[in-house]
Amino acid sequence: MAAGSGDVVPEPPLADASEQLRRPIAASGKVALAVALVIGVGSVAISGSLSVQSTVAPWTDVPGITAPEPVVPQPDPEMGQLSGTSLPGVVAVYGQLFSTSGLVMDTDGTVVVPYHPLATALSAQINVLAPGGEKMDATMVGFDATRDIAVLSVRGLRKAEVPTVAGEPVDIGDQVEVSSYSMGRFGAGSDYASTVATKIVDTRARTAVELAWTEFFAEVSGLLKLRLDPAGDGGVGQVVFASGDVIGLVIDQDGSSGYAVRIADLAEIVSIVQAGADSGSVRVGPPGSLGLSLGANSVDSEGRPYVATVEPFGPAAAAGIKEGDLLIKVGAVRLNALEQRSISLAAVLRMLEPESPVAVTWISGASGKQQTATVVPTTATGY
Repeated sequence: MAAGSGDVVPEPPLADASEQLRRPIAASGKVALAVALVIGVGSVAISGSLSVQSTVAPWTDVPGITAPEPVVPQPDPEMGQLSGTSLPGVVAVYGQLFSTSGLVMDTDGTVVVPYHPLATALSAQINVLAPGGEKMDATMVGFDATRDIAVLSVRGLRKAEVPTVAGEPVDIGDQVEVSSYSMGRFGAGSDYASTVATKIVDTRARTAVELAWTEFFAEVSGLLKLRLDPAGDGGVGQVVFASGDVIGLVIDQDGSSGYAVRIADLAEIVSIVQAGADSGSVRVGPPGSLGLSLGANSVDSEGRPYVATVEPFGPAAAAGIKEGDLLIKVGAVRLNALEQRSISLAAVLRMLEPESPVAVTWISGASGKQQTATVVPTTATGY
């Protein structure tokens, strides 16, 4: 409908403060202003007409008028806009199915990350990105499933900045900062930095982390518990600092609580991996695989799990294990006694060493008979 002579025609909305146009001050006459703005990737234009009946002085030539400061757009977690802020020793780590942050441990390019998000990541799919840098490939060189930590080797991070380690232990109530990178959707290859202040609420906390796509959980204890914003992005993988010195790495967030592995434990895991020999729960290299999966919450009265799927031509299939069989024992570990151990069933399976034979005992779902066979694990496809 055409506007009448007394109608007020609203101006189009202004977007992107760095390109906003303010109404110029005219020496005389009326100014009809129109704006053409290009917004986002779609290059959507909002346009109109421009008619100026008098000369307008530039901002710098108009007495008493100050040009508006450009406003930096806020990071968009869906688009992954790079903030340009550098976090000391913190890098973004992502793949097709996961994204997290990692902590640079030394100048040889060693990075520690939470283990459970990488449970289905192929080595070629583990990417590392430092702010303003290029994408780098990473290789998993070891892990500790019981403390939910994976160790990566990133050649492109050699001689990278390494944060200083806190010399004094933290206590309940101490103020700390957590820093991380949030990735674009599906690891868009860009990131933005965030750092928030919080405090320690427990120094001996315990949590259960779900190994990705398994619906099985690993119990982790001896953790620092932090208060975190439950609406925040990228809780897992945040690096914890106290007065600028690193004290831990967040492996899990449950509501407003975050749980972090201490820097001393991180350093211990790295040193064992770099020594090149398995020790305790620390495994060197990628994990082995029996070529089977277990049903979520599918156990018998004694807590022994049922086999959900068996990979065709995999180690379990070659041994004669079938879907619906009841898994009794893997190596020296009786699976009905796991609740008495500080280790989960998923951790047991992922601590198998490739090409190292292990005895597996099961009860056939078809015959009800108990069987035992020597199975040779392959390298897990997810690494």
